[in-house]
Amino acid sequence: MLILVVTFGVLQNVAGLLPNGCHRLEDLPLDTADPGTIFGINNELNQKAPPHRTGNLRSQRPLPTQHFVSNAIKASPVPMILYPYEALMESEGMVYDAYTLDRWYDPDRSDMMLQQSASIAGQSWNKIWSLGTNMKQMTSGPDGNKGGVFTGKSGVRIGISGSSEPVMTDFGDLFANFEYHGNSGTMEVPLVRGSALLTHIFTNADPVIKPYCLSNINGHQTHFDCPKEASAFDGGSGHLSGTCSGGTLHITLDSDKPIHDITRLQYSVNSLSNWRSGKHGMRNCDTNSCHMSNEDKRVTINIPNSHGQMAFAVNYIGHYLLPGNWVPNPEQVTCSGKRDTEYDANEEVHEKRESCHPGEISASAVCDVNRNIDITIDLGSNDIPIEAIQYAMEGSDVWHHPPAMYNCKPDHCTRTGKFVHIKLTTSSNNFNYAINFIGCTTVPAGSVNTPSPTAAPTQSPVQTHNPVITNPTQAPHNTGTGTVQVKHGSKFIMELNEPGDELPNQTRKYLLYFSQPVTPHVNQGQSTINFTPTSGGKYNGIVQLAYLGASPRGDTTHNNDLDKYLGVYSYKPSAAYCVSEEVNKTFVSFDWNPNNQHADNPMGELMMVTMPHHALILKKDYASHLKSTVYGFEGYVGSSWLMEMDMPRAAMEPENAAVNMIKGKCTTE
Repeated sequence: MLILVVTFGVLQNVAGLLPNGCHRLEDLPLDTADPGTIFGINNELNQKAPPHRTGNLRSQRPLPTQHFVSNAIKASPVPMILYPYEALMESEGMVYDAYTLDRWYDPDRSDMMLQQSASIAGQSWNKIWSLGTNMKQMTSGPDGNKGGVFTGKSGVRIGISGSSEPVMTDFGDLFANFEYHGNSGTMEVPLVRGSALLTHIFTNADPVIKPYCLSNINGHQTHFDCPKEASAFDGGSGHLSGTCSGGTLHITLDSDKPIHDITRLQYSVNSLSNWRSGKHGMRNCDTNSCHMSNEDKRVTINIPNSHGQMAFAVNYIGHYLLPGNWVPNPEQVTCSGKRDTEYDANEEVHEKRESCHPGEISASAVCDVNRNIDITIDLGSNDIPIEAIQYAMEGSDVWHHPPAMYNCKPDHCTRTGKFVHIKLTTSSNNFNYAINFIGCTTVPAGSVNTPSPTAAPTQSPVQTHNPVITNPTQAPHNTGTGTVQVKHGSKFIMELNEPGDELPNQTRKYLLYFSQPVTPHVNQGQSTINFTPTSGGKYNGIVQLAYLGASPRGDTTHNNDLDKYLGVYSYKPSAAYCVSEEVNKTFVSFDWNPNNQHADNPMGELMMVTMPHHALILKKDYASHLKSTVYGFEGYVGSSWLMEMDMPRAAMEPENAAVNMIKGKCTTE
């Protein structure tokens, strides 16, 4: 037991219990008057913004305000911040992602909320860069999408089949409980802020887990969907301009935000006559062709041998494309400088290569009932190597935010004669695609529908509109849509790819713990895992989820960090407060009310995660109970906390010591 000796009287108290003689603030209401008797009662708020998912709780007691659960009971729910997690409540289940402390001081997550001064025609804008208060810190996205806005498309979702909208069953200062119903089973979710292990209580219901971007579970390789949520760093804006000197076209892109990765820039340039004939394929920037300056906010692309009317465009992948309607209306500039050799108006610029005949290129696609796609490209007489071909593919429902182009690689792109085959697997029943031939042309978007099991494969002709290639997602590489069984157990380690394509060697690790052995059934097509009891029947017990940090792919450093706490969880904890004027102290007690009936270890203890100010206070008397974690926040092992603080001064009279100090300064100065 932890003992606290307080100075008023000789009192010994178990940690977490308020000292005797303290006035409990709950017992001393500020006022008992009913404001309705003074101001009247108005029900307008109930019509304007009625609460959601509250069952009959509202008839029993007032609903909480300024409480983390308020985000879940709004008519349009938004994520809840639970520390060290964020959570979004959906009808299909709870979606969780990490919300770790290191994100708050990571400089790469800061974003300037730029303001614009008066513009000058034909020039890039003037921006106010120096306002230190004009900065926001992005903390919701994983490392692969640091500015990401959490919308339930990252992390891990936990639910049950056929579930309905959840209903809130109880709440308190530190918790809120919800219940899902589906197929005669239930999943209770006791949400408690500070839980290192997120707990779910199942009754006659098999857990259905959807880990976004899953690449590995207990050594079994997978290729789950990996969407990239909208980011504050996406979009942005740029100013594109071009000048000519001595036969060289200088393309300048001024970006409103630093461009940290030059390879995310693409550009297209050609004589206007060649452009009009379809020769406007995007080329990738590299350090030889594109040059950075102005703190990485200016990119200069120099195109030699440029004469006559030139056309160009620039694509900052995942951010913006200039000009927006780039194919029919490219940026243009006239170059009239001299060159060493005679100029041919039909010559293509920037590099020597085999002739390109875009009119001979065509593409079509078929998809079978398992969503295996075969995109066939007919090159005609063009001799275009595989490495010069890029593809974009995404579900038709999200094609208005198309993905980036991905380079063809031998594992899914093959060439036989004049035909190139791109073979992929998608999770969408309907998808769009587009093909880019670097330096030659872009084949516009085509669409394909997945046939029903009894229908023949369908094929759609290439359409005539051009995609705006922005907002990248990880390219799908599913190897099939069937269900695969993984070795059974009660503890599973999942590795999740980072969204996007900038951190291919880093994964996020998540732990899944079950209170009885289960068998996972991996469904590649649905990107879900169904867990069934190894002993048969429906699952009854708990499922716990925990984030184990981001680290190199295959790293197992933290896989066992939480083993001694598995199965223990806080259930409907309570908080109490008191003040002692005798010793000028205030006390806060958190009683976490641990449940250990499903503990993996008979000696298992509860670990909760502290906020920095909690840890600072608890270190004084309970330093041995504080543990380091992968969350940046420190963990505390124990069933309750007692935090002692100096009572803030509340008197209205000036403090004599401060008055004398000020007088002394005035005298000396």
